[in-house]
Amino acid sequence: MKNKTITLLLISMITILSIAGCGKKDGSSSDNGSTSSYTSAVEILNVIWDNFPESDKFEVIGGGTGNAVENKAGSVDVTDTDTLTYSLLVPEELQAKISDAASLTHMLNANTYTSAALKLKDADKDSFVDTLKTDILGARFMCGFPERLVIISTGDYVAYAYGADDLVTTFKDIASEKIEGVKVEVDQLFE
Repeated sequence: MKNKTITLLLISMITILSIAGCGKKDGSSSDNGSTSSYTSAVEILNVIWDNFPESDKFEVIGGGTGNAVENKAGSVDVTDTDTLTYSLLVPEELQAKISDAASLTHMLNANTYTSAALKLKDADKDSFVDTLKTDILGARFMCGFPERLVIISTGDYVAYAYGADDLVTTFKDIASEKIEGVKVEVDQLFE
């Protein structure tokens, strides 16, 4: 068990360091009128991941520094600004507006697939989504380039994925079918 924990921590640190090098960039309820029965950001990502066709699955790691988990989504500490900024591309000005976060990332290449779910607290969802979209699409990637960005919402949660077109489209299709009250906020190719 100790070896597995050490291995997970090493994988987590390697992933965070590689993403930090490759993903640097320039540059209670929200008042959105809808509710959701989801109790955590992890739950939303796991609903989507659990419904990925087995033939389309790949090795993933979830969570943030120090609490990484293999092959499922994991919690990200909302005070972990490094993970939020460099791994999940959440702009610093939005980080104070979230109360829960989770991630699920391709284990070998975050630009192939990264997804996250964020619970908003007292934030204007439309403004939040617009700022998130602008920052992710404007990010500078040094190790490959994502093809598509999808942002969805349900209640006071915002979830998104960026990466390979087919994987992100699968994320959107599953979310549209399996996530209650979902709204596709953004579906856009990187330019």
